[in-house]
Amino acid sequence: SLVARDAVVGVSGTGTVTSTIYSTNFDSSTSTTGWTFGGTQVVWAPDDTPSSFPGGSYKSAPNSLNYNDGTDYDNGAANTGSATSPSITLTGYTSPTLKFQCNFQTEDAAGYDIRRVVIKADGVVTPVLDAQLLSANASALIGNCSASGTWHEHTITLDPAWGTITIEFFFDTVDSWTNDKAGWAVDDLVVTDTPASSGGGMGGGAVGGN
Repeated sequence: SLVARDAVVGVSGTGTVTSTIYSTNFDSSTSTTGWTFGGTQVVWAPDDTPSSFPGGSYKSAPNSLNYNDGTDYDNGAANTGSATSPSITLTGYTSPTLKFQCNFQTEDAAGYDIRRVVIKADGVVTPVLDAQLLSANASALIGNCSASGTWHEHTITLDPAWGTITIEFFFDTVDSWTNDKAGWAVDDLVVTDTPASSGGGMGGGAVGGN
């Protein structure tokens, strides 16, 4: 399901008050409300496929958002696919953070089966963050993946100066070889923050269903 910004306020173990700006676990029929999907035949989908996904096709039952067309991403040709979040407003926050769960069974090299996280800001042509996910030598901004078939969490520091952003997961096989794998899955995406004040950050933002 989706959670609208400022819908959830909690207290961390350190006593710090946190706000949920946006979150989705990709589980319900409304979990991808506002998301847009693009691709060449193979597409991203919120489901529990394939059943043979090493480490499981989701972190929290029953679904994840994954790129595999239900079985794998082998359509006989090179293919790409993107999944882009609704607009999320960071204005009024002090230290917003993006976290999401990640699992993959793909080639894990800089030039093949490229898994990228791209963050774009309204009015800015160049992405404010464009990082490839790898199990070694990935950008320090996003951190290394754990081994293939292992669910793990990525944490990305966001900048309130970016204003309104979108988060894109982009996959590119580059070629038509070795694509008979389970693909890439993400789950339990959440953007949280400590508000600048009790009234901070109450402007527009992403709103979704329950």
